[in-house]
Amino acid sequence: MAEIEVEGLPAKSPTIFYPILFAIYPVLSIYSGNLAIIPFVMTLRPMAVALGAVLLIWMFLGLLFRSVGRGAIASTMIVASTFLFTQLQQLTYATLYTQDYDLLAWSVLTIILVCLAAWKFCWHKLANFLSIALLATTVAQIVFGLIHSASIRPQEQVALGHANKNNVNRPDIFYVVLDGYGRSDALKRAMNYDNDSFIKGLESRGFYVAKDARANYCQTELSVGSSLNLNYIQSLLTKVTIKEHDRMPLGEIINHNAAAKYLRGQGYTFAAVTTGFPPLQFNSADVNMRSFSGMSLLETALLQLTPLVKDENAKKTYVTKRRESLLGAFESFKMLKVKSIKPRFVVVHILAPHPPFVFGPNGEELPHKGPPGFWDGSDYLDHVSDAKDYRNGYVGQAEYIGKKMLESIDAVMSTSGEKPVVIIQGDHGPKLRLDQNSLAKTDVNECFPNLNAYYVPDSVRKNLYPGITPVNSFRVLFNGLFGDDFALLPDKSWYSTFPLPYDFSEVTDKIASHDKMSNVPLPK
Repeated sequence: MAEIEVEGLPAKSPTIFYPILFAIYPVLSIYSGNLAIIPFVMTLRPMAVALGAVLLIWMFLGLLFRSVGRGAIASTMIVASTFLFTQLQQLTYATLYTQDYDLLAWSVLTIILVCLAAWKFCWHKLANFLSIALLATTVAQIVFGLIHSASIRPQEQVALGHANKNNVNRPDIFYVVLDGYGRSDALKRAMNYDNDSFIKGLESRGFYVAKDARANYCQTELSVGSSLNLNYIQSLLTKVTIKEHDRMPLGEIINHNAAAKYLRGQGYTFAAVTTGFPPLQFNSADVNMRSFSGMSLLETALLQLTPLVKDENAKKTYVTKRRESLLGAFESFKMLKVKSIKPRFVVVHILAPHPPFVFGPNGEELPHKGPPGFWDGSDYLDHVSDAKDYRNGYVGQAEYIGKKMLESIDAVMSTSGEKPVVIIQGDHGPKLRLDQNSLAKTDVNECFPNLNAYYVPDSVRKNLYPGITPVNSFRVLFNGLFGDDFALLPDKSWYSTFPLPYDFSEVTDKIASHDKMSNVPLPK
């Protein structure tokens, strides 16, 4: 049997390992830029897949070219061209004004690069050095980012009041976040959507719906971080500067939030029902009912760089998994109707009607447009589709989510005995007219007015008011339910861009009350 020669290498050939480092580099590179929303455990599966794939390709090409060295550089060229597919796709569109031939152009270019590299390349020591330098730089960025995040992490979220721990009235508390669900008048104004059937359904079940409610922030992590900690982000993260872009401290205050800490002190168990948004995983919860969406956010980002972004089957799978994730969360919520020995504080995060839009008004499956992901606002218009598709997708999904919400409420209220407390909030409104980078281009009367509904005892209900914002929700609840003495904070709202989440501009006075809303046309 003929032996494979190590051609193109000196007599004392170097150990070749650069294909392995180049294969895992894209995974760690994406992780380094998204430390705030991607936990490290998400890197393990894609790194294992990348390593296995490059070793198999290296082995095959080594046999094909009868050379370990040629197989190494050829497999590296395949890795590089695979993760540069999106750039080639953009180049194809820029030169030919079409993407019909981008896959063909990529295939031809990859074959040419592989053959040329296998024929001529012999600088394997240099390739080893470059792979080490590239990976070391990325690892250094990760380490620096983690150290920096630790330095600005909050020490204590909020003073915890003076509640009477012997209070016998300890109902289950369900805090439901319908991501991106706006206030009724704002939905009519900006989306031409009438959700009166949902609101009347809540009110007929005994809910107080705040007519002038608005979010304190227009980004999920900021909004939920503030509401669960009974305070504004500016007071919670005092060490963070306005030029800071690191979101990891937000994940920290969400995971270890003051509301859960307070209620644990009252004998509650902390549970969470989540739908795949990484910053809202609540790893500190005593019980965590996660509804997975198949591929992780990091894996989705990786696939968008490769030719697999053209695979319609992958997109279909993504839609199916998102649907299963959301439906699974509602089923998990319904299961909580069974009473437990200890009272429960349950945070339920439903990533809807926020994009991606995967439900029609009757639950029908929608075809997915654009790359998989949680694109919203101007990012949706840049990467996914147009304003008409956003409006139609949002309205249909909001309609269906409202029906599922009422079904779930009926389920958890169906058992005899003490009824639970249920707070249903949108962390912000729809974002069709929100620019992720500019307040001047943002319609604050669309993205800030939010759904804010309460099913609470009379001792709490009497202190609710039309303009209540999420930062005061738990303050009012704890005062009325446990006889505590939390002072209410001024109800204010702040806008910040996505790149600079802590650079706040107050927009409180720009947000209209429910009787002063006027219609606006769809953006062009």
